[in-house]
Amino acid sequence: MTKHVLVKFGISLAITAAFCTLSYMLWDRTLLGAIHALPPSWIHLGKCVSVFGKAEWYWVPGLVFAVVFWFIRRNLKLFYAALSFCLSLAMGGTLSTVVKVILGRYRPSMLIHDGLYGFTWLGTRMAETSMPSGHCVTVAAAATALWFA
Repeated sequence: MTKHVLVKFGISLAITAAFCTLSYMLWDRTLLGAIHALPPSWIHLGKCVSVFGKAEWYWVPGLVFAVVFWFIRRNLKLFYAALSFCLSLAMGGTLSTVVKVILGRYRPSMLIHDGLYGFTWLGTRMAETSMPSGHCVTVAAAATALWFA
């Protein structure tokens, strides 16, 4: 990695952290209340769309393509592209899990049902690991891998 790439990465990381902090401080609770007040049909639509953030929708095709390109097509370039795609998902998921545990942010449902909001730091229960969103990380990792491919 060149110094130029690391500088861009650092700037991107700082901008993302600033946006997340401002979002949390300024409109997180308001947005949660607005979403919670939506009609059930909208909530159902959101759950349907969130299916596309599940990693298995990306892992399975990535592994199938890797096997096809390795054993059937004997195409190393495409095999490495499919393998990089799968590794991107794995690295994104692993990093996401580590950050989730460190931050220990309560899930939005905890505010609605129990009045709990914010960070517990080093949270290990499912209710304490909502940030970053695994669905968003999966889609971002897949998009990044496809971009570089």
